[in-house]
Amino acid sequence: MFMQFLSKNVAIAAPNISYPFTIWDIILWIGIGSLSVIGSHTYLVWYGSGTWYGHPTILSLKQIIMESVSDLRSPSSTSTSLSNGAPNVAMKALISSINAEYQRSDKFVAGQGSLSTNWPGRRFVITDSWILASRFTEFKVVKQSSENMLAIVASAFSVLDPSSLTQGGQPDGESLGVQTIVTVRFIRTDTGVCLLSFGLPASNLDELRSKLRFPLIQSQGVHLEPTIIQRFIEAFTQVVDENQIVELPVNYDLEQCIGCMVQQANVTLNRQCESSLSSPSVVNNDQSLEGNQCGICYCRPLWCLECLARWFASRQTNNHRPPTEWLSGRVPCPTCRTYFCARDVSRLVVAQQQSD
Repeated sequence: MFMQFLSKNVAIAAPNISYPFTIWDIILWIGIGSLSVIGSHTYLVWYGSGTWYGHPTILSLKQIIMESVSDLRSPSSTSTSLSNGAPNVAMKALISSINAEYQRSDKFVAGQGSLSTNWPGRRFVITDSWILASRFTEFKVVKQSSENMLAIVASAFSVLDPSSLTQGGQPDGESLGVQTIVTVRFIRTDTGVCLLSFGLPASNLDELRSKLRFPLIQSQGVHLEPTIIQRFIEAFTQVVDENQIVELPVNYDLEQCIGCMVQQANVTLNRQCESSLSSPSVVNNDQSLEGNQCGICYCRPLWCLECLARWFASRQTNNHRPPTEWLSGRVPCPTCRTYFCARDVSRLVVAQQQSD
């Protein structure tokens, strides 16, 4: 009885009810789906039938080979050999060279879907000879050249960095809550063409500059202020330069810094301060006087000065100390947890072998 009453009311309220889709709508959607599948299959078969010779990445690699071809072989013959489906020796050698440099640990990497990218999924790698940039549907290869290339910092802007905040919302890390992102453009000086543009944190510019074979300059109007950590590293370095130098035996083999794996270890912990004479007022509230005293570290040299300074600053931010008190603080050794201060850090010098 209720259903009969409901059906009558529905019929009166909406007498012209029709199906949401007509037969032509269904045919249209089936046609679009079929064309998409057929088009994708044709696209892949067209690329794969010629060893992907029509792919933009392969075309860019062919262009690199043609630009660096020797005088014994004309560019036209090189283009002909690369356009067929047969394996090409030059192409294989080029790909092997890129793979070999990419597998090295000293390459510069930015991206991986963090604040250093304009959107997730981008990756930017620089090796000794190559600049590699990947996006969702594109992989671009640029060969470094010291003759006709230039890198320009085109713009800079600041964003909130959630990764530098603790669970309690306190700023932590190098950026202390704010990250400066710069846009770097790689330009050919002979043509003025922008080969590549990428965004990365301003704190990575020094490492980027060390991997480039050409200059990295700032455009007019772009001013980059050093971060708090960078200013602390400069002050920390000045204090270390005033400390006593530790001389190592002849032919002492220094290891790579375990913090960056780029520079050699160049500092060691050598107690030089008199922490036992410190007053209790310099001790943190959550630490005892005994635990806050500088001790003797027996670890072998494992860190470079910059990485040790970053470790020193990170421990200060974890304790929520103001930056004005960082340089006078004490932190545990990264390896043995023995406390040390800036006066206990000494540069290393390997003794020279005296000739007869």
